[in-house]
Amino acid sequence: MADKLNYVDDNIVTPVCKVSDSYGLMSEHNLTINDLINLCGGIPSREITECRIEIITGTKDIVHIKVFTDLYEVVRSIDFEYGLIDNHFMLVYKKGENIGTRLFLNR
Repeated sequence: MADKLNYVDDNIVTPVCKVSDSYGLMSEHNLTINDLINLCGGIPSREITECRIEIITGTKDIVHIKVFTDLYEVVRSIDFEYGLIDNHFMLVYKKGENIGTRLFLNR
């Protein structure tokens, strides 16, 4: 059996969210918090017990997302006009558990 890559729908952790969507990008594109988590690699381990997310719309087409957990941090910008994701930063605290690989494989 293959390892599961994403636990976002398993509700193993409730993210603490800070959302600043002054351009209404989330409602315009019908995006949920889980959608944005998935665009940042999902929840790659069931060992995650803490999750904080910051979502900031920079323009009407670009959202900046920061995900901080007790196992990793990810910072990405997503441009919906051009369909691009810019991976600004990723830090995995526990090496050898395939967290980074799963973050890149998830959506």
